[in-house]
Amino acid sequence: MHRIVLIRHAECLMNLELKDKVGGRAIDSPLTGEGVQQAESLGKYLRSFLSEDEMSSARFFSSTALRSLETMRIVMDHLGRSFEEDCVKTEQLLELDMGEFAGKPRHQVYTPEQLKIIQQDVINFRPPGGESQKDVEERMIDYVLKSIVGSAPEDAKGTLNFVATHGLAIKCTLRHILDSTPLMTRKIITHNTSMTELVYTPEHATSNRDLKGWQLIRLNDCSHFVHSRQD
Repeated sequence: MHRIVLIRHAECLMNLELKDKVGGRAIDSPLTGEGVQQAESLGKYLRSFLSEDEMSSARFFSSTALRSLETMRIVMDHLGRSFEEDCVKTEQLLELDMGEFAGKPRHQVYTPEQLKIIQQDVINFRPPGGESQKDVEERMIDYVLKSIVGSAPEDAKGTLNFVATHGLAIKCTLRHILDSTPLMTRKIITHNTSMTELVYTPEHATSNRDLKGWQLIRLNDCSHFVHSRQD
């Protein structure tokens, strides 16, 4: 059994612009002051609830976007782990690439005509120079199975694998393991620094793509916000 905790990065400057602009990777967008506090709350929460063995044996992975790296660094500091030495950084965990749409005003991009094209095949629509949701789903699942599950030592089964990644990347991963319709993807909420925990049990799957091996344990868990208010 492999435990995979997908953490959406803390609030970044780009998040504050999403009402008016198309997002995407924005790999250089730093955390806001609120985002730093969110990551601190998550780190303190995990520190208070994890055992020493869980903290020392945990594995850490992050996308190469600045907001994910900063989030994971703060969390790992609270757990007494070295971000430089113990965190695997990879582009495979980045957000969906919006290509030529990224950073443009939403009203200019999402015209009635463009929305009609997107809605005809949501999961396979690919912005010019960008990725489709299906592309993101496949690279996320591929990385989890090959580089997280596949690289785990035999005695590491049951170990926590913390993965700092992005909202839509998490939703695309969930669409795969739940085998849901593409229209469900946008209906899933993942708040900044929320935890979504998955379990993968190879013994239950006949192949790497067999969905029987997957279970969803928790979704959009923000318990650390309540915990921080009580402190």
